[in-house]
Amino acid sequence: MTELEQQIIGIISAAGDSKGKAFEALRKVKESDYAQARALLEESRKIDLEAHKIQTKLITAEMSDSDE
Repeated sequence: MTELEQQIIGIISAAGDSKGKAFEALRKVKESDYAQARALLEESRKIDLEAHKIQTKLITAEMSDSDE
């Protein structure tokens, strides 16, 4: 597996992890556990940001290659 493929799989995996945390947060809201829901949403947000960094890096690299 190439590095690019590994990064793409990482983005897909992060999206799944983030979605899982968000749905878990919704369950906590239904249980009136708002502090835990906020913590889970923060975890979800951090996962999203890491995936976004990888995605931005890939797009930047692609744009740099296409300029040549």
